[in-house]
Amino acid sequence: MSWKADGDGEKETSGTTYYSFIVASTKLEQSYRGLKNGLSPLDGNAVRKSATAKPCISIVAGDSKFFRHNIINTKILKNMDTYEITEPAARMSDEDMIKRYRFPRATVLELIDRVSPMIETPTRRSMSISTSTQVLTTLRFLAKGDYQSEVGDIHGISTSSASRIIHRVCSAINSCISNIQFPRDADLTAVKEGFYRIATFPNVIGVIDGTLIPIQGLSGDDEPNFVCRKGYHAINVQAVVDHKLRFTNVVVRWPGSTHDAFILQQSALYRHMDTNLNAGWLLGDSGYPLKVWLITPLANPSNPQEQRFNNSHCKTRNIVERAFGVLKQRFRCLHKTGGALSYRPERSTNIIETCFRLHNLAVEKNIPLNLDQPFLSFIMIILINNKTLQHRHLEIK
Repeated sequence: MSWKADGDGEKETSGTTYYSFIVASTKLEQSYRGLKNGLSPLDGNAVRKSATAKPCISIVAGDSKFFRHNIINTKILKNMDTYEITEPAARMSDEDMIKRYRFPRATVLELIDRVSPMIETPTRRSMSISTSTQVLTTLRFLAKGDYQSEVGDIHGISTSSASRIIHRVCSAINSCISNIQFPRDADLTAVKEGFYRIATFPNVIGVIDGTLIPIQGLSGDDEPNFVCRKGYHAINVQAVVDHKLRFTNVVVRWPGSTHDAFILQQSALYRHMDTNLNAGWLLGDSGYPLKVWLITPLANPSNPQEQRFNNSHCKTRNIVERAFGVLKQRFRCLHKTGGALSYRPERSTNIIETCFRLHNLAVEKNIPLNLDQPFLSFIMIILINNKTLQHRHLEIK
């Protein structure tokens, strides 16, 4: 008898029986808290020999059944006593981790530790999906915008499990990472100085604009509301950015057809700025109304002074465009080149908010932008240190 994976289950051909089968092993899950005493889920290979913990073979009808574990490469030797486990991120350098997951190993471990209490599976089963696999699956999806089936195959889980994991981890990240905060009191002076160094525009505490995040699969009476001015279904996201490309205020709730000025008027930011007129100014484009606290460019500058005002306004406001570009470069699921979010709007907004929070985390930790994007003719490298911000364009040969 010979063993062979086959999509039709058991069948007989020319005297040889074929089966679909999956090889599994006992659970080898080491939590981040046990890093000092054992093998980390993200650290190297493990080869274990045990007479009591032998691999098992499960006969299934077709190859659609998956064991829930974070082992994606299992090799069975002749004596069935030795097995080798290779993690998806086991041998990756920090550079490779950033290319595939957008964060280095230390930051991924820190993220796993923070969200673990919220995503751990309450079960006694030995093959439940580990927290490390859940976080890596989510980061891979956000970074690449791949199909759930592809992300699931990479991490050894089914498509349905990948779908549940992505939304569970995104909700956990949004709950435990609170790094989108509008500047107040002591922070205002530093933000104003940072903006002033860009183009000598004074008293600026933020730059506001909207960006469209493509989604798909909509139907029903609300479907026309999501068609944006560019002709595709989208979520219109309002965001305020500081001088370091950090998002300080984000509104993720409105359909793509909603005007930017309406989103601002309905937001808590509008009421906050109306009651704090002396805090500073926001800069916006001509799509926003002119307010005491919201400065827009002059429509028809008629003298050198007005032209210099517009030039300074444009250079300072441009930082929000760069921030959106870096965000979508880092998380391709938000850009049309990475596909579109094929979820209902409520779930899509959950994923979008997670990307904004993870972007701020990357900026805070000075994690470099991934450069592995051959389809772009120009990319922006953001170099941030304590006091200066520089940007330059490199052309990919």
